[in-house]
Amino acid sequence: HEPIEVGIHELKENGIQYYFIHHFEYFPTPYHAGSSMHQLKTIVLMAKASLELCCQLRILPAVVISNDWFTGLVPAYGRKSSAFGTTFEGVTFFHLVHNLEEGYEGKIYLDGSDHLGYIHHLPRDIVVDPTCNQLCLNASRCALLSCNQWGTVSKSYCADLMEGLNPSPLRHYLAKFPQPFAHSNGIRIAQRQKALDKVASSHEEAKEILQKKYFGTADPSIPLFSFVGRICLQKGVHLILNAVRELIDVHKGKLQIIVGGMANYKDPYAAQCAWTMQGLRTTYSKVFWADPNEFFTDGPLLNLGSDFALMPSLFEPSGVVQQEYFLGGT
Repeated sequence: HEPIEVGIHELKENGIQYYFIHHFEYFPTPYHAGSSMHQLKTIVLMAKASLELCCQLRILPAVVISNDWFTGLVPAYGRKSSAFGTTFEGVTFFHLVHNLEEGYEGKIYLDGSDHLGYIHHLPRDIVVDPTCNQLCLNASRCALLSCNQWGTVSKSYCADLMEGLNPSPLRHYLAKFPQPFAHSNGIRIAQRQKALDKVASSHEEAKEILQKKYFGTADPSIPLFSFVGRICLQKGVHLILNAVRELIDVHKGKLQIIVGGMANYKDPYAAQCAWTMQGLRTTYSKVFWADPNEFFTDGPLLNLGSDFALMPSLFEPSGVVQQEYFLGGT
């Protein structure tokens, strides 16, 4: 019952009102690390503050969408808790799934037998994952046990989650919903084209900008390879990293590689990739660039200026990034 005050930042764009919840201790950076207790407090605060904001603004939405595991406790507080009484009784809670591979469900592992109920105040059976060898809380499982419906980013990934070659460990919970939402995805071509037009007028100009910014000098004869996306097992980033030294040897350093993406150091795979990325950048600064500690913001420039796009994914739920590269002519 510890009282916590958060800041609210507002923005209105294209007729849509946005509210950003701010708290430096709990939301200082993306993928913020911390103890199990701190991680739990963070997602509890995110969930409760979001619903409390609706109450303070006297907004009673018809639908509340919880986006990925970080917001997985939102439907639980709206439907399975007394925290907000009957306020959200008639609201539909829809949970949007991005990735339900093992390791991306939002599991918080705990020591001992205390499930920290004095922090989350939710029924033990919806927060504790009974399939784990060690006591752990599972935010995605909690969302699926609490929401009215779930959906994901494409029809093919919806099927893969439940019955594909690599089905989700939570497929039995997913299957309890008879008609989960999925839709063929894509990009807004006109909007993305405007973003491309802003960064450069041609492939050649974009490539020159990239080479000067990330490698110091421009040389149009050197092929530029690039990857942009999350640093996780699904994206297969290790395949790129493992090939760098051999490519440099075979082509005598006449190539350049940019890996644009941020790593979550709590994920062992991402952490290992991050250390490798930093080592490669230090050793081959004229050939390889990556910064796993920062969000990569030059996506449109890469789409337009790269000679080749790298996409060694284990699978692609939607493939939006490849469509962005196609639009850029790469």
